[in-house]
Amino acid sequence: MKITLTPLTLAKAEYMVGAHHDVFDFEKRFGNLNPFIEICDMNQIQANLALESRRKDFENALLYQSAVGAGCDVIITRDFKGFEHSLITIYSPEQFLEEQTHAT
Repeated sequence: MKITLTPLTLAKAEYMVGAHHDVFDFEKRFGNLNPFIEICDMNQIQANLALESRRKDFENALLYQSAVGAGCDVIITRDFKGFEHSLITIYSPEQFLEEQTHAT
């Protein structure tokens, strides 16, 4: 299994973790995950497609177009409304973990 993140997702993760933890070595922790993840493109092509999609939430539109461009099979999110009409399967984190438990 390959875990794909957008640069935006990575930046948001660093911000959220830092906001809740005084001492957290994000670079070290991210470095430990590095062998298991891939950072996908988020470029002008995805931005243009996101703009053209007319989705209400531009951030979700960017994430979706990046996932499509990277060939992702699944998007893991708590924001199901932001990914209505997705051609990619949408899971909550809990659903994804349960799916993985049953797959092994």
